[in-house]
Amino acid sequence: MPFMRDFYFYKVLPSPWGADFLFLWLFLYPLCCFSAHSPVCNLSQTNVFFVGREEHLQQIKDFFKKNDKIILALTGGPGFGKSQIAKKYAHIYHKDYDFIWWIDAQQDIPGQIEKLALALNTLLPQKEHIIPSKLSKEALVDTVKNTLKVKKIRYLLIFDNSETYERVDQYIPTVHHPSHKHALLTSRNANIWIDKIEVGKFKREESLRMIKAALPQEKKEDMVKLAEALSDYPLGLFLALSFIKSHPTVTIDKYITMHFKNSLKKAGAPPGALLDHYPKGALATLDISLQYIGEESKDSLQALFL
Repeated sequence: MPFMRDFYFYKVLPSPWGADFLFLWLFLYPLCCFSAHSPVCNLSQTNVFFVGREEHLQQIKDFFKKNDKIILALTGGPGFGKSQIAKKYAHIYHKDYDFIWWIDAQQDIPGQIEKLALALNTLLPQKEHIIPSKLSKEALVDTVKNTLKVKKIRYLLIFDNSETYERVDQYIPTVHHPSHKHALLTSRNANIWIDKIEVGKFKREESLRMIKAALPQEKKEDMVKLAEALSDYPLGLFLALSFIKSHPTVTIDKYITMHFKNSLKKAGAPPGALLDHYPKGALATLDISLQYIGEESKDSLQALFL
């Protein structure tokens, strides 16, 4: 369910919502833009409200610098920011790479490898260009892996939503001397990965930094109340701040009242597996957003659960 974690569900809203949820779109606008050294990449724009996680970012850097291993997984529950950390790492250390490619492991990976191959051609001589239309899916994957393996191309492959080892292993090149040839994964399943960094909720200081960046006019004590109400849960905070920013009459106190009064059951949202994996602390926050979407556009709400 990648759209829930990456907040893609707001894309289904009708155009009037664009202005109301401009805060959300800052996280979605597709752009890969770096100053100075610019690797070939397909990353979306950096999250301008990203806060904290310095420890995790340093751990990733140290792992790839000090080990002869090429695969590292960021593990943890949904909504804790694994994907955002992976993206932030890529943006911070883009100068270390010539090629950075984001792959959603829950989607059609061979199709994404085809796009990767076409982008990779920009780093290859004309005579060595990979022509996907002339290769089978298996041959294309092997060709891309071999090219990344033998060429002096510093790459970072990010496999988002890597829930099984078998799902992504066949697409990662085997490299014996991995100088800047790295694969960074995100996964909810910590048990299957040997080398991993566990991502949890925000530290309180990180929650407050995020709230202050979005709502600088609010009082410090109210910021603390919101962080406590949402248990420093990154996704819950993101949705709450998005809602408050798009509704000028809603204060933190009013939102907290709404938060504790609402539940998904009361909202009448479809039951089942859609939200089963999300912590209880996020459900009331999601409920508020879903109720408002439903009031404004029943078609949009229905589209979320297709």
